[in-house]
Amino acid sequence: MQERNDIYRKDSPRLPSRRGGRRSQSSSVPSDRKDIEESAGRSIVSELYAPEQARPNRPDETAAPVSNRKGRGGRRRGRRQREAAKVQQKKLIWLFVLVLVLLVYVVVLASSLWRSAQQSEQPAVQARPATPSTATPLMGEGDVMLIDPPALDDLAAQAQERIADWKQALQIWQQVRVELDRLPRRTAIERLEEARALAPDFQDLKWMLARLYYDQKRFAQAAEVLQEVLKVEPMRQEAREMWGRSLLGMRQFEAALAVAQWMLELDGFQDVGNELAATAFLGLQQYEAAIPHLQRQLMLNRGNVPALTLLASAYAQQGAHESAIQLLEEVIDIDSSNAMAYYELAVSQARLGASTRCIETLRSAIDRFGLAFVSAWLGSEAFDAIREEAAFVRLFRPEMPQAEPEPEAEPDLS
Repeated sequence: MQERNDIYRKDSPRLPSRRGGRRSQSSSVPSDRKDIEESAGRSIVSELYAPEQARPNRPDETAAPVSNRKGRGGRRRGRRQREAAKVQQKKLIWLFVLVLVLLVYVVVLASSLWRSAQQSEQPAVQARPATPSTATPLMGEGDVMLIDPPALDDLAAQAQERIADWKQALQIWQQVRVELDRLPRRTAIERLEEARALAPDFQDLKWMLARLYYDQKRFAQAAEVLQEVLKVEPMRQEAREMWGRSLLGMRQFEAALAVAQWMLELDGFQDVGNELAATAFLGLQQYEAAIPHLQRQLMLNRGNVPALTLLASAYAQQGAHESAIQLLEEVIDIDSSNAMAYYELAVSQARLGASTRCIETLRSAIDRFGLAFVSAWLGSEAFDAIREEAAFVRLFRPEMPQAEPEPEAEPDLS
């Protein structure tokens, strides 16, 4: 069998032998180039495609589907690359905008600092020649400014004097604190004022002094000292509360309202802040504005007797006497010794026209507090509508005989 030269083999074809001067018949190359090219084409196609795609289909065969995996994968990679490019482009745009904003901010800040520096330098330059020098400066090594020795002696003496004053103020404060229970309030105040003159920035001393002024109902002095305390410690809550109450004691309702609103900035449901605000609004006769603050207090504590009483008063001033009566009855159930609640209840009942209920309330108050105490309430104009009623007169004049009831008519049996 004649050996054919395969052009697709990896080894080189055999060269013709020189023996005998003639080429070996086994190394003959096919002369038909067309056959070689067709065989090479079929081999390349078989390497790239599936066997069923390497040759044309016969008439009796159906075409097999051609795989498009490489095409789809390429489109996916292209789409991902385009999306990544868009995201990168957006990031670069945002980065550029951020850098631009920062640059503008730095320029504006530098400009404002430069202007403020220019404005501050001008008055300083003008005022510098007018400032006399009180000490004789000495220049040391390296042009360092030193203090004159006489000035150092004065400074040491001032330090010793201040230390002595502070120690004396501390001693006075400690003595007053220990002896406060048996010490007269006026004496305690005088001694604390003496210590305050020695140490004006002693916070605990001023706080004790303000409390003593408030207990003595010297509200103006208490407010003055409390402002000094708050100047150093503006977040001291008890100082804010006492300052607001002192202003209410001075009947400075607008100032007290400002303090209450300052306290409510931190917590809108703070009990003392709402109490101060409601009392200030009532003092300003703004009853409708006081009601929400009192309702917030009652949301936190329904048994808050002062809040219930003030809310009943606000309702009564607006003419809502039924609501006021309900709240005042609730107050009496909680605290039956509250004489003001009895008085307000009787007034609201009289203004509502419920004379029978009003007289019963007054009778209960007389049984608890005495006739002399309740008789002082008769000056209120609210009782004018029932003042002439026999039951009301007999209530405050026990010696007045009761009217005998009329005899019942006998039935006619004829």
